[in-house]
Amino acid sequence: MVAKLRVLAALCALVAGVVVVWQSNPSGPQQVRATDIPMTNVTTSIKWPVIETTDPDPFNPCRDIPLDVVASLGLAYTPPTPEEQLRCKYDAGNYQMTVEAFVWRTYEETLPVDAVELDIDGHRAAQYWIMKPTDWNNRWWITCAIAFDTSYGVIQQTLFYSPIYSEPDPDCMQTNLQRAHELAPFYKFEADPSQ
Repeated sequence: MVAKLRVLAALCALVAGVVVVWQSNPSGPQQVRATDIPMTNVTTSIKWPVIETTDPDPFNPCRDIPLDVVASLGLAYTPPTPEEQLRCKYDAGNYQMTVEAFVWRTYEETLPVDAVELDIDGHRAAQYWIMKPTDWNNRWWITCAIAFDTSYGVIQQTLFYSPIYSEPDPDCMQTNLQRAHELAPFYKFEADPSQ
């Protein structure tokens, strides 16, 4: 008797599925329409909000900071490496550092609530932790950053290291601040108006 009820339930489910499919498509097969027609009123920006700028490449650290300057600061343990967008990675041996220009994000949007604002060589800046040193983080990375306010967005300088592999461990905030003072003369804070 249970087997007959199972067969009857399966048959009812099959009939119900056929009825639902038939009612959702009573006119027969659907036609495929052209997909090559251009769409209108579509924005091409993924990042939002977009800061209006005429120069999409106002500052590229790998291009604009001379290699001899980077080497004299001990940041050329391996050659500077261009990464995505306007980001450059520097290697000091026991820590790494990145410098990146953001043209799609404002200074105010960049700062976390615990950021400490300061003046670095006459430029508005803020210093903050990205990943603070804790018992859990000490197994991975310690990361701190400095953000500079620019006419086109932000320059963000980030220092990071692994407490397991770095010898000696740098003082993240103090070392990053020192590098910011040394590199600030080579940063471009104003977009080129001719671009």
